[in-house]
Amino acid sequence: MNIITSMELETFKFMIAVEIFLLSPDEKEVLLIHRSKDKEYLPDYYAGVGGKMDIPSLETPLQAAFREVKEEAFYEEDQIENFKLNGVITVRDRYGKWLVFEFVGKARSKHFNEAKKIDEGVLEWVSIDKLGSLNLIQDLRNGILEKILNTEKFLWLQSLYDKDDILTDFKIET
Repeated sequence: MNIITSMELETFKFMIAVEIFLLSPDEKEVLLIHRSKDKEYLPDYYAGVGGKMDIPSLETPLQAAFREVKEEAFYEEDQIENFKLNGVITVRDRYGKWLVFEFVGKARSKHFNEAKKIDEGVLEWVSIDKLGSLNLIQDLRNGILEKILNTEKFLWLQSLYDKDDILTDFKIET
């Protein structure tokens, strides 16, 4: 494992983000973004809808989640039910330190059935049964996304990456 030097630590950024997973009305699919191959961060990976929180405006994680789901997936707050925070992931990677709030909700209806191109990549409704075959971001692999989607207990997750963006350590607590 590559150790981060004290010089690198001084330049580390701390970022807070939200990630949202919308279930289809029948709860058999989840809405994911297949990120574009030309993206600097997480190219060609599948992830939830989300992004950084607007810290200067004192936005809360819940406000950020609803803003992101509206901007990226075109769902208004009243079009989602059972919306809740199911976990938090702390991440250290080459970009800095992250605190990512993981939200799950159920869409009252599907706005589209075919893949939909957006700035970040392509929005796709993916069968929950097929999640294991996708190129998910490393934090969500090996059944972790399924746990986030179905948890009764709040999840605390920790991901550590080396300088080459390889996941070197992962912990999950309930």
